[in-house]
Amino acid sequence: MGETGRSVERGNATRSFRGLLRAFSRAQDGVAALEFGLLALPFLMILMATIELSILMATNSTVSSALGAASRQIRTGQVQAGDLDRDDILNTVCDFLNNVGGCDGKLYLEVRNFSQFSAYNSNEPICSDRGGEPPFEPGAAGDVVMVRICYIYDVLIPGVGITLATIGDDKRAIVSTSVFRNEPFGDILQ
Repeated sequence: MGETGRSVERGNATRSFRGLLRAFSRAQDGVAALEFGLLALPFLMILMATIELSILMATNSTVSSALGAASRQIRTGQVQAGDLDRDDILNTVCDFLNNVGGCDGKLYLEVRNFSQFSAYNSNEPICSDRGGEPPFEPGAAGDVVMVRICYIYDVLIPGVGITLATIGDDKRAIVSTSVFRNEPFGDILQ
């Protein structure tokens, strides 16, 4: 073929490519599938992030409820009367947390007493570095007591566009603290 044959081939190929583009731009077949393909991934990521945050908030609320129950046992003198000890308080907290993932190696309970509220220092809790037994000092009647629960939450869906992990390895520390004055239970318990 000579030069003329090649230019005719190029012209036909160009025309047929343009015709194909025109036909493709006018076609409506598969538009819904294409739109679904483009929107499915962002929609699923938003849906998964919403579910993860919902579970996280439910766990946070459960930890706060567990703290209230544990604090009540200390504040009313049940622990000081000898009826309850550290393990009983941990069991009370774990009874709440069994619905959201259990306590196995995920719970840090700290109980400290102070003579007055101004002596309380709101230092950062240590959740991931638990060297040794945390303090358990429920105090006497009228003492100021701080009860802190730190629960290690395992992030269920890591990498969906939001960073929930705060202590590495796809884990988040949920901390709840209560500071109160023990009731005057000394005369009542004797």
